[in-house]
Amino acid sequence: MLVNALRLRQHGLKLPRDALRQEIPLVGELRYEDQPHGRSSMVCLLMPAGTSTDPLVQLFACRIRIEARGILIKGVEYVWQRKRRDSYPQALWAWPIPREPMTIRVIPPDTSVMDDLREAME
Repeated sequence: MLVNALRLRQHGLKLPRDALRQEIPLVGELRYEDQPHGRSSMVCLLMPAGTSTDPLVQLFACRIRIEARGILIKGVEYVWQRKRRDSYPQALWAWPIPREPMTIRVIPPDTSVMDDLREAME
């Protein structure tokens, strides 16, 4: 599902409302899957809308709450610094991007092109 998403935490600390209002939402494809091991083993990925294979956000041991205005995802985010891994609680607020209805526009060719065609056929 294509969504806009905001990170609600930075290095485990809640971001203030003023900072959240200034943040630019991430745009990407939201994916989640349940891993076959562990008690809470759901993994959520926010993949970029393009062809990149690196996730924008990757959360482990997720819990998902679907609300009327969007989706709240809570989990653990891993941050790697060289060979050391730090884990922080992270929350992601995502809301779907509505798909635009497909419209087909027919643009008639210029009259000069039509005149050229008529002349060529004569």
